Amino acid sequence: MEMIVWKKMSNSQKITLIALFIFRPGLGMVSGYPLIVGDGRCHFMNNVMECGWDGGDCVEWNEKYPNCDFDRELGNGYCTLKFNTPECGFDDGDCNGDGSTIREKYPKCSISSVRARFLNIGNEICNLGEFNVEECGFDGGDCLEFNKKYPNCRASVSSHLGRVGDGICTFIESNVEECGYEDGECLEFNQKYPDCKASQLELIGNGECNGGEFNVKECGFDGGDCVIK
Repeated sequence: MEMIVWKKMSNSQKITLIALFIFRPGLGMVSGYPLIVGDGRCHFMNNVMECGWDGGDCVEWNEKYPNCDFDRELGNGYCTLKFNTPECGFDDGDCNGDGSTIREKYPKCSISSVRARFLNIGNEICNLGEFNVEECGFDGGDCLEFNKKYPNCRASVSSHLGRVGDGICTFIESNVEECGYEDGECLEFNQKYPDCKASQLELIGNGECNGGEFNVKECGFDGGDCVIK
């Protein structure tokens, strides 16, 4: 399938595409918005073959939820009840599978980012800090086993998310003995960089030079990302 990507088009190609959106022989008027084709977000009005499935932006959604008839963005941080079905991934995680919304299930849960609340609570990964509190159901139950295993872990990450269960060593606050070094996910990191004290450990070796506290010898000069090759 040939995809249309707006940002990679020449001006003449863009003019041609706009003309196709306005009128296509045999199809008449086509309802679409060519200026947002291929902008990295799936727009349902362009999610048709004639628009290259929104310049390819909707291909992943269509493959992930082939039986979901969505007419607006899924996973936007708000539970849309019509998409609260298995076919739509319970609004791509914005809704709970039991029919209730996360907002309804944990009305006293106060997370700094509403979108983060919907995407992270109950996603089978223990998110520490503000998620791992009683008001949020200890991250929708995701942290219950971790809390039982490490009752003295007091990792509190206010500006970032410390996570357990995704195989990544994330933050310095949870990379301590009381937290089992993120339940073992930081052991390999600690062997490699035993004296690294950077805060957001998951950024080390991510392919980008982050500088500052990361670009030091103890952290392998950002896991090699800051080394001039």
